Amino acid sequence: MSKMRSMTGYSYIEDSSKNIQITMRSLNFKYLDVVINTNSNQNILLEEKIKEKIKKLISRGKVEVYIYFKNNTKNIRINKEILEKYIFEIKSSAKEYGLEYDLKLNNLLGLDGVVYKEEIKSEELILPLLDEALKKLLDFKEKAGEDIRLNMLENFNKIKENILKIKKIHPDKKNLKEDNKDDISEEISLIGFYIEKLNKIINSKKEEPKGKIIDFLTQELLRELNTASSKIINKEIANLVLESKILIDRIREQAQNIE
Repeated sequence: MSKMRSMTGYSYIEDSSKNIQITMRSLNFKYLDVVINTNSNQNILLEEKIKEKIKKLISRGKVEVYIYFKNNTKNIRINKEILEKYIFEIKSSAKEYGLEYDLKLNNLLGLDGVVYKEEIKSEELILPLLDEALKKLLDFKEKAGEDIRLNMLENFNKIKENILKIKKIHPDKKNLKEDNKDDISEEISLIGFYIEKLNKIINSKKEEPKGKIIDFLTQELLRELNTASSKIINKEIANLVLESKILIDRIREQAQNIE
């Protein structure tokens, strides 16, 4: 399978023992944009580490990461040392001033510093799980990318067939417009060059960004086809050029979803 990846993808992973869920979603975007959302306070350094991991593996698209901590109350703690100090001070003050006092836990829990949230060791919990979610996302993107590649290849093969037909017809000077006797051999040669380049990139197994390259090559193909068609009066060639342009537009549209 060639390494063509779609920009759209999805993954979900959950670690029930640690009560963490990670959802990743990637969407079409001209550049790489990573957005991290969580229901827990995370430090900036951890966010940067997450972004760096993603940037090493994904080159283009909007990547949304959702990190959700279930049962977020499990890390709530009572500072017994501070609680005991409050109780001691209340009793001491009541005795000193001859006052009555009513110690209720609910009231004590509202005092400053008694209840706190124990800091979650986010990095140790999140990063290994993120690696799994990221792998699943890449698998999804590659499978979707392969579907696009096969569809793209089908259109590409039709274009190649059309160009071969044009090559067989075009040498006849009668097919050139009277006011423009230039041969289209140069255009045909350049079209062949871009087709070869396009063939290589579509079938390449290298893990490299392909969307922008395909977009560029299809633009150049369209340019040369337009130039050639402006010199030709043969209806058969005109129809082949028109069909090829439609097929190239389809490939360009498909390339918009390729990383």
